[in-house]
Amino acid sequence: RLPSVMGFSREELDAQLQEITYGVESISAAQDDGIAAVATVKLLEGDTLQLRLDPHGVHGGGGSYDSVHTLLLKKSPKFVAAFNRALAQELEKVATEQAADGAEE
Repeated sequence: RLPSVMGFSREELDAQLQEITYGVESISAAQDDGIAAVATVKLLEGDTLQLRLDPHGVHGGGGSYDSVHTLLLKKSPKFVAAFNRALAQELEKVATEQAADGAEE
């Protein structure tokens, strides 16, 4: 076991978890189980997923994925809805900023 690799996995999983906080009920901090980084995510639907990140990807919910985000898009309709709302808000913000920049010119 390489501690630096495990530390990276834990840090990577924590980073991915921070990016999805808007679309889940709760998240546990990633831990090192000796083989992979592990964490628990409680979905907005009320279900709990045990996640594992290893060099082969993120595992949970009966599958393997390239990221926590992709896993949640596949497993949680309420996460998809939250993601779409967050994306729409960001796009609206960009459009408003661009309109303001255009008005200044």
